[in-house]
Amino acid sequence: MGEPPLIWTIFLELTAHDDGELVVTGEPLRRAILRVLSSADPLTARAIRMAGPRGHIIVSPLYTGSKPEVECSERAIGVSRGATYRARVVTFSDAVSSMIRNWAARSPKVRLAGLEFEIYSAESSVVEWEEVEQQDSVKAFRVSFLTPTLFRRQATPYCRLFPLPSLMIYGLAISWNSLRGDGPRPREIASWARLSVVETGHELCTSRPIEVETENVVGFVGWAHYKCIMHPNWSPKQHEEMSAWAARLFKLGEFVGVGAHRQNGLGIIRFSPKG
Repeated sequence: MGEPPLIWTIFLELTAHDDGELVVTGEPLRRAILRVLSSADPLTARAIRMAGPRGHIIVSPLYTGSKPEVECSERAIGVSRGATYRARVVTFSDAVSSMIRNWAARSPKVRLAGLEFEIYSAESSVVEWEEVEQQDSVKAFRVSFLTPTLFRRQATPYCRLFPLPSLMIYGLAISWNSLRGDGPRPREIASWARLSVVETGHELCTSRPIEVETENVVGFVGWAHYKCIMHPNWSPKQHEEMSAWAARLFKLGEFVGVGAHRQNGLGIIRFSPKG
């Protein structure tokens, strides 16, 4: 697959020019960014769309604190004229990163769901893969679900509203291999997680219905603790390797998210190893 792509994180700061409400997803801002990319360079925009995961643009909801975080009762973000908001954009494309930063440098005005904002600041950083790969094996860890999270089911239209570790690790292994190609086999590490990663406590609540991509969805927010335990199906060495991979995958999950609608800012997580 060649060299792995860089992980770009771009933090935008926006000033509101209107009062109103904005849905607690990144969909309005992501649509605006896609329109900018298409108008600036249609050929590059088309190449990005066809690049698979390497072309993904993952946009958080607008937020006012230090990180994107949605409360259970929130269905919309209250927007006040003159107030400042932030948004995080993650991309694995140098071209996308450059185009977004050049666009933001012009302090453009942008309409998000009918509300006008002005982008006045953009800070970008590159996360090296070494930072993700350095994760050691863990005996326990905590995953915080900062924005509504849900998992699709194949055989039913109903979503799963509980963070099963095997589901998350399976999806993150697919993301890793799509970006780099050198990760664990998704089914194998999911099988390990099903037997060896147990939930030891959680505080989760169901979000209010949120409209995203023309459908109303419900997710959960909060946190869950997990513990890695030995299982006779795996040798101590295999268990150590798998738990190290789990830590790497969840670290990647801080950038790519987990579950459905990740590109629109759902499923944003924070990973906290406990030893």
